[in-house]
Amino acid sequence: MGLFAVTILAHVAGFRLLLMLLDRRFPAEGHPQPGLGRMMIVASPAIAILHHAEAALWAAVYIGLGILTDWDTAVYFSIVTMTTVGYGDVILTGEWRVLAAFQAMNGMLLSGLSTAFLFAILQQYWVLVRKNG
Repeated sequence: MGLFAVTILAHVAGFRLLLMLLDRRFPAEGHPQPGLGRMMIVASPAIAILHHAEAALWAAVYIGLGILTDWDTAVYFSIVTMTTVGYGDVILTGEWRVLAAFQAMNGMLLSGLSTAFLFAILQQYWVLVRKNG
């Protein structure tokens, strides 16, 4: 459960850094207001990188525990698990299957947080557009 908490905290910290970047690049005061497309072009890849870093953390745990042996397979398995795609070409056995299930739950929560974050950007944009015309 510690890794679960670490990834959630990393996600929130990543959002904080991204908000600071967006605030510098697209200040709320003054004209012209930033385009929504430009904000999303900055935010979306940043969030994808954040998700990848968190999947890499899970992959490192799989390697560290000796569950998976090579980095490429561990990262691939981790991303497929976090996104709940679950192709089934790489599987865990025994008691480690539960760990993969927890990672899938973690991925769903992180994806939900990311969706909420992007929606919050949309809401803020709409407020600015209405306020400034």
